[in-house]
Amino acid sequence: MRRRITLITALCLSLGLAASPAAPATSHWCSDPGATAPCIVSATLNGAPITSSDITWDLVFSSETIEGSTNIRLYVQKQGAPDPYELGADSLDDVWIITIDPGSVVPRVVSAAGRDLAAARSSGSVQVTATPVVVTDNDECNASWPWSCPETAGSERVGYLDIEITDYGTWDDASQRDAFLGMNYATNVGMRSLPPEIEEDPSTGEERVLIRLANHHFRADGTTVFLGFVELRIPYLFLRRVYGIDEPSSLTSTGIAPSVSGPPSGSGSFNVTADPAGGALLVEGDGITFSNRVIRLERGKITPSKPKKLRAKRVGDRRAKLRFKLAKARGSAIKRYEAKCVGGFTVVKAWGGGSPLRAKLDPGDSYHCRVRAKSKVGFGPWSKRAKLKG
Repeated sequence: MRRRITLITALCLSLGLAASPAAPATSHWCSDPGATAPCIVSATLNGAPITSSDITWDLVFSSETIEGSTNIRLYVQKQGAPDPYELGADSLDDVWIITIDPGSVVPRVVSAAGRDLAAARSSGSVQVTATPVVVTDNDECNASWPWSCPETAGSERVGYLDIEITDYGTWDDASQRDAFLGMNYATNVGMRSLPPEIEEDPSTGEERVLIRLANHHFRADGTTVFLGFVELRIPYLFLRRVYGIDEPSSLTSTGIAPSVSGPPSGSGSFNVTADPAGGALLVEGDGITFSNRVIRLERGKITPSKPKKLRAKRVGDRRAKLRFKLAKARGSAIKRYEAKCVGGFTVVKAWGGGSPLRAKLDPGDSYHCRVRAKSKVGFGPWSKRAKLKG
């Protein structure tokens, strides 16, 4: 019923989808006799420990290498249930914390069909936190792009959780591959691509991140609209090496902004913020309706913002100081500031690394001065004018 999360390259538009986890591998705990990594170190459900001998819950674990990528997968099962992968409505508030010893697998990307994903990577372990979600049957969807799913799901699971860890070894560029370390992606959407693809914006020639999604419009009852969400953590190093943003920590909502396209028209709200833990951007979308959607993280304005509160003061017949509130970087570090003072037919320019800037003037003339910031990607807008009396 449920295809696992799809791993694709930036140039690949088709999918190598695997079968539903109907016949999973035997659970593999590090405490089992003869166990070797990768394996499950520990697990808790709402703070209570879960072990390999638990009579209610089973953690189905497997590890395999496909096309150069080694992937660790874990599915939560409820033993004795008609469908062990359906955990029940009561599970939708549960918090699972599962620690895995990945062995030699570099845990670059952690993904989940789940919500509130967190992944703490350390030497010899990955601790994954997630909450089960409602999913519809993506086996009913067309796997050829553009993806499409029947309007109404034939079946669904209320309460479902799977986790995948991959070293993403199939990515050819070693420098870019290393930059994926720390990427996390959680969603309840049936058809989704991972990691984000890179494409060129035909209108600007700039590169942009693309995420493909598709799902049924209605849940299995035929009347309840399916509402999808995405939680994507994009490491700054990925943005630098693959997306070309040299100062990703300074991005604001105008520096990178998500948009959604794909028929039919639908809804969805998105937000881009800095990860409070540092080192990454968080892209969060909720209330997404379907058939298919493509989320594009467009480059917005990544030139510096406008300097503010400019004050101009003469400090001699031929000298002036220009003080101002520094501009904000928006994706590219500020290199310098330029001042321009215009008086009659005279134009005076000055350069510097910050406030104040010092300008040389003609004595007795009045000027109107402005200041702007410059980064690697270009100049930001001019500040408001400040008058400098003669």
